[in-house]
Amino acid sequence: MFTAIRRRLFGTDIALTDRADLREALDSHSTHPANLTTALDSQLAFQPGLAAEHARAADLTAYLGTLARRATELGEADLAYHLGTAEELALALQAALRDATLATVPAEVTA
Repeated sequence: MFTAIRRRLFGTDIALTDRADLREALDSHSTHPANLTTALDSQLAFQPGLAAEHARAADLTAYLGTLARRATELGEADLAYHLGTAEELALALQAALRDATLATVPAEVTA
């Protein structure tokens, strides 16, 4: 977990200084393979992927919080605000993924 966060904190790519290039790089992350869900044939089949994404969301939340605090320390109020908003959304994503993962196991029957 911390290795991935460390890589993101220090970055492995070159920072882009042109907004158009940055927008293009960000937009390239939104492709979805058409055959992604063909192996999902039961609700339990969803569980491993959802659990993994929940863990990634937890990492993301911690990462964004760290960045927001550092931006605040540097006096970068606008950046800190946006990072704080992203952290809140990541927390909500983490909670939603937790609920979705729990939903892969049928609820216990109470008598």
